[in-house]
Amino acid sequence: MRRHSKRSTRQDKNRLLGWVYGGIGVVIICGIITAAVLLNLHRKETDPVTGCPKDGYESITSVLVDLTDPINPVQEAALQNALLKVRDEVPKYGRLEIYPLKPTITTAIEPLFFGCSPGSGRDEDNGFYGNPELANRRWKRMFADKVDAVINELQKLPPQQNSPLLEGLQSVAVTSLGSPLAANASTKRILLLSDMIHHTPELSMYKGAPDFVQFKSTQYYPRIKPTLRGAQVDVFLIVRDTQKHVQQPPLYKFWVEFMNASGGFLQNWEPLQ
Repeated sequence: MRRHSKRSTRQDKNRLLGWVYGGIGVVIICGIITAAVLLNLHRKETDPVTGCPKDGYESITSVLVDLTDPINPVQEAALQNALLKVRDEVPKYGRLEIYPLKPTITTAIEPLFFGCSPGSGRDEDNGFYGNPELANRRWKRMFADKVDAVINELQKLPPQQNSPLLEGLQSVAVTSLGSPLAANASTKRILLLSDMIHHTPELSMYKGAPDFVQFKSTQYYPRIKPTLRGAQVDVFLIVRDTQKHVQQPPLYKFWVEFMNASGGFLQNWEPLQ
């Protein structure tokens, strides 16, 4: 009887341990399934070329770089730093486009870079299914390195006779903000790296910025008026020592009024330094 009792007790213990281990296994499997589900909930279907969500961008940042006039080495370094900062600020699934200022007589300006950030380590947690180190490597390979290559190419752009800022802004607004994928973006931003001195045969600001009210009555204005769709506009001003008489408050006032009339707003205006 005692032997049978001991054997029975041992079997009960083994059965209990089996239930415990089985329960632990179920918990682990459920945890893995839950983690996989949560991971997929945060993952969007993206375009294989651009890395952008197929159902629309989370945000869009369009950068228009005006190097129609030469800049000095210090300004080159400041320009690079500004673009790197913009690159790092693009959120996960946010789109970045970089345009060089060019004439738009025959065609719209094509971006030198366009793509979305896949997210970096800051977008991952250190929990069960997060891997910040892997995310950083993916961000560098799929996004940062490509942006850096374009930044280096910008330094090689040749000067131009004209500085068609108004036409350039209009072109970017159509190409970038006008995309259906940008319609529901939570943030729309245009960044201008320029001396903000427009110069074309139709209008030259080298003698000073025009009065905006008078400018609105010209035939030129409706031809170049962009539709900014509520975009925030930030300006990094390339200061020209030879144009200090132009880069005065009236120039700033013109651009504030122009952006407002175009459905956007000028948020920041600061020297590129």
